[in-house]
Amino acid sequence: MTSDERVKKDVHRIGMLYDDTPVYSFKYIGDSTPQIGVMAQDVEKTRPDAVIQIGGIKRVHLDKATERARYFGMLSDLDLEAA
Repeated sequence: MTSDERVKKDVHRIGMLYDDTPVYSFKYIGDSTPQIGVMAQDVEKTRPDAVIQIGGIKRVHLDKATERARYFGMLSDLDLEAA
């Protein structure tokens, strides 16, 4: 699926990843199914290598885009276990 904000509607920020990347609820234009995810435009600010364009529409490689958030999340889990 695409992560480009230009193909989404009813977009609402609902939180963020551990690395402060915003997370949104949205629907794809032409589809009424609710989704949750990130916007390519946000991701490319900090991880441009995680964003590609196909046919002019931006897509996110989620493993690359969330790598820092997973790392920070693991550190947070370690802090909780040590307490």
